[in-house]
Amino acid sequence: MEIKDCTREQLLAENPALAEEIRNQAVADERDRVAGIDEMTLPGFEAEAEQAKADGTSVNDFVKACRAKNAAKKAEAKAKGEQFIEQRTQETAPAANVAPGAAEDEKQSEEDEIKAEAEKNAKMAAEMIGGSVGMF
Repeated sequence: MEIKDCTREQLLAENPALAEEIRNQAVADERDRVAGIDEMTLPGFEAEAEQAKADGTSVNDFVKACRAKNAAKKAEAKAKGEQFIEQRTQETAPAANVAPGAAEDEKQSEEDEIKAEAEKNAKMAAEMIGGSVGMF
């Protein structure tokens, strides 16, 4: 029997032990391939892993494809972040022209503001205890 002309049926008939050995090795190799894909699957790549298992993709090819997709996702996220920063820079650019200090509509001094807040707190305390606004 020539190896190049041997069919599956001939191998099974003439050397069933070798056929069984080949089959067992093929099954083990396939289990290793599937386990390798499972081990290398990162969160977010589950669909690609299932596809790779179904279509016979090798572990190395699966990892290469995932790396390429991950690089594309990172580039997309970076571009989106840069766009966000640019938009915020444009939105806040007018604030660079605002002079430091109090807003123009605030005419109250810091001391007056403190007094007003103290009076408000004293009034609230008096209402809670039902007494006078004084200390005792």
